[in-house]
Amino acid sequence: KMLYHLLSLKLFNLISPKPKILIICNKTDQRNKQSVITIKSTLIKELNKLYHSETSLSSVQDSGNDENETIDILKKEYKAATKGANFSWEDIDYDISFDSCSVLEKNIQPIKDILS
Repeated sequence: KMLYHLLSLKLFNLISPKPKILIICNKTDQRNKQSVITIKSTLIKELNKLYHSETSLSSVQDSGNDENETIDILKKEYKAATKGANFSWEDIDYDISFDSCSVLEKNIQPIKDILS
C-alpha cells in the first residue's frame, strides 16, 4: 500500500527528472527466501487491487488541492488502450526495477549501482 501511495502522489510525480525506483529483495542468504520473481508478481497483483479499488472510489471522493492529492500511476497509452484490465510493471509511469541483496554476504551492489 505504501508503494501505491507514493506512486500516486502528485508531489512525487512532479519531481524532475522522475526518480528511478529500486525494490530490493533483502535477505537472499536465508533458506526460506522468496525469489525476486515471486515478490515482483505478488506486488503487481496487490498494486492492481489497490488501483482498481482507488479508481472506483475516486469518482465519489473530493480531491482537494493539498499535499495528498493523487494522480493516476499508469502511462497514458496504457489507459487509453485497456480500460479496466490488469496492468504490468511496464505500464506504470515510473522506472521501477527489482534486485536482490544480502548484507550478511556483503552483496549490496544493486544499491551501490542506483546511488552512483
